[in-house]
Amino acid sequence: MRLRSAYGRSGRAPGTFDAVRTWNPVGYIGRPAFQRAVENFTQALSYPAASAEQHAAYAGRATAHLWLGNWSDALADPRQVSDDFQLVAEIDDSESGLYNCIWEATSKTFRSHTVWFTWYEDSYAETGDPRIPWEVDPDFSVAVGSLSGLPGGSVPYLPQRKYTSRTDDTPLSSGWEMRLVEAEAILQGAGFGSWQEAMDIPNWEDPSHPGHTPLFIDWPRGPPCFDSPSSERDRNPNVPTIGG
Repeated sequence: MRLRSAYGRSGRAPGTFDAVRTWNPVGYIGRPAFQRAVENFTQALSYPAASAEQHAAYAGRATAHLWLGNWSDALADPRQVSDDFQLVAEIDDSESGLYNCIWEATSKTFRSHTVWFTWYEDSYAETGDPRIPWEVDPDFSVAVGSLSGLPGGSVPYLPQRKYTSRTDDTPLSSGWEMRLVEAEAILQGAGFGSWQEAMDIPNWEDPSHPGHTPLFIDWPRGPPCFDSPSSERDRNPNVPTIGG
């Protein structure tokens, strides 16, 4: 099970178990962007701050460590973040600069965003994963923009439905995401590096956990929500073979 969460790569298909990165982390001044993030979050943690701010800095640094493959640090930092922590960008419709721009891009007016030809398209169709919903718009079959090479340059319009209004807040990080980062770090070899250790993370299968939806769990201990899809098994060697 490849554990994906809010830090996910929008519109970017993962490689074969991410064996090859399809992005370049080098920033505008020639240093790795995520390494700069680690340094900046570390500096932020050196200042006195409220617990929520400390949790935000640990969460940000944990995500940067994850992208850098610093698995021991990606396991340690999330453990400083409480289960009930949530950080959101508060969205407002008082002026256009504060709108939820993703919803705006999928409104019937602009239609400048589509999940077509992204890995979200097939994954949602196969699994019904509620984290990445999209739908067919009965009123519009193509997006406003065009793309050379397509018939008439018309791009199929498949709007996302994670955000449903101009004022939907945007989640940036949470304690639930940090539990996912912990589990991913373990599966990559941190801690004891075992599947069982990852599954034993507190609240992993607790329906009362903030933001919890039990996805792709065919583990005997928990009630399954969705069976692990074949696409997930094909590209992730961590998924064990479980009898039945």
